[in-house]
Amino acid sequence: MHLSELAEGHVSQPEDVVQVGDTLTVKIVDVDLPRRRIILSHLQALAPGEG
Repeated sequence: MHLSELAEGHVSQPEDVVQVGDTLTVKIVDVDLPRRRIILSHLQALAPGEG
């Protein structure tokens, strides 16, 4: 997950927001089959009216 999708505002390190073992609600934003990746967003999962 890109840092910009983890929290509102500037995040220097992921550890500033989450720790190993934390549970996050995320939204699958995109599936990149050729690169075998999924794009996730914590912010979009929490946005009112989304989902």
